[in-house]
Amino acid sequence: MQKPVEEYKKRQAMIPYRDEGDNTVAVDDEDVARAEANIVRPLIRGKSSSSLVEPKSCHDRRSYLLTEVLANFIQEVVLDKAPVVVDYGCALGASMASLHRDALLVCVHSTSDEADRHDLANVVSVWTSKDGDYLAPPFSNFYDVCNFYSAAVMLYPLFQSTPLDRLMDHFAIVAGSTAVVIGAFPVAPNDACEELTEAVYKNALVKGSEVQVSCELLGAVTVGSSTFALVRVVQSRSTRPCRKTWGAPFIQWERSQKVIFDEGRVKFLVSTSSNGAKAVALRSVHPLQYIHSVNLDTLLGAGLTERQRVHLLGQMLRTPRYSDPLPHNWVLSGSGELRRIDKVDLRYDSKVNERLNYWGVSTRGYMRLLATHLCLPVGKDGLAAVIPLVLNQTCHRQCIHCACNCSYLPKGSRPCTACMSCGDCLLDQRGTLNNRRASAKFCQKTYSTMDKARREWKTWERADAKGSTKQCTG
Repeated sequence: MQKPVEEYKKRQAMIPYRDEGDNTVAVDDEDVARAEANIVRPLIRGKSSSSLVEPKSCHDRRSYLLTEVLANFIQEVVLDKAPVVVDYGCALGASMASLHRDALLVCVHSTSDEADRHDLANVVSVWTSKDGDYLAPPFSNFYDVCNFYSAAVMLYPLFQSTPLDRLMDHFAIVAGSTAVVIGAFPVAPNDACEELTEAVYKNALVKGSEVQVSCELLGAVTVGSSTFALVRVVQSRSTRPCRKTWGAPFIQWERSQKVIFDEGRVKFLVSTSSNGAKAVALRSVHPLQYIHSVNLDTLLGAGLTERQRVHLLGQMLRTPRYSDPLPHNWVLSGSGELRRIDKVDLRYDSKVNERLNYWGVSTRGYMRLLATHLCLPVGKDGLAAVIPLVLNQTCHRQCIHCACNCSYLPKGSRPCTACMSCGDCLLDQRGTLNNRRASAKFCQKTYSTMDKARREWKTWERADAKGSTKQCTG
């Protein structure tokens, strides 16, 4: 395996860059190795219910048994070894994550309840904007960004009353950006597939997207006096316009994006869209380069708790630095692993000289940039204010040593021992921080212009110069 800095230089050399030309990186050995590692192998079956964590959101034994069956079923139908499963209502919650440790489980809570108390790194919790309404803004932005999900679970109708038209709208939107949807719907079982499929195609017309799906009736479930159709909807192909970041316009800076799904393969396409001229592809991401994941910018927009954001900072500090380290270039993947994407972007490098920016040359500035974009308060010393509060003295000293004496340059370099240790300490503190909904923040740090951004970064430099001199010399 090549060292990160050598890999970075190799990828730079592979881009046939022109000022407004193709910015595509060719598939290399690393991409092939990752794709081979993701080949689905036989999964363990027959797990007993004693090995599961009982979901808090299921109010009776019948619902619990249903989630146990579905957890095993999802393992059999999802095509990814490390799938991203979005669970609306969090009916499976930690149960699914504990069964499938390679997966990433995004739990979308529909109430103001706390997130499940567990120590599973492969579960991330967000909440709807309005209790019980998955389509209310700003959470509605969740469906328009350039993510494609392996699977979605929609069991919340079993324990949450929702108007049928609203439920069908939600399903249709989810099915447009997800490979497999498993759900329970209060419709006649014999009519369920026809009604659900029709809803998907109507939504595609409204959104200007293309989609092909198939539907299978798995059975019927009776809860009280209501009967629910249990169905599986599988997408085979789709092309969907998407937003680059949370809340961004579909066309931004004369660029448009599409996410394309074709029989298990995911691809992204970036094109010009100016003056009504024919679109010209500027960049594409090959299916072998795609990482099954959720963009960090999306999760921050949906609202992560303090505990989750500190955990992400720990992973960031352990990751080699590359161009443009803002949240849209990080993704959360299977097992809860945070990864950098777009490590090489020559168009960005040609237009933005990072050495003119404080965080581009200073490790303390880089650490402040990461903390600021995770919406973590920064102390007078330029470090995330949570660091001295939750870390012991040994860990705190490692973080100070990282800021004072280490460098994340050249790009692709492995972080120094102190920075790696600082990251480890933050990861270990995950259980001591606030995981309540009250600590979840709608987090979107943006800059209107590069000049305004540089002025803000300059204030960081002046503040850090005052607050860190004694810390680094004493």
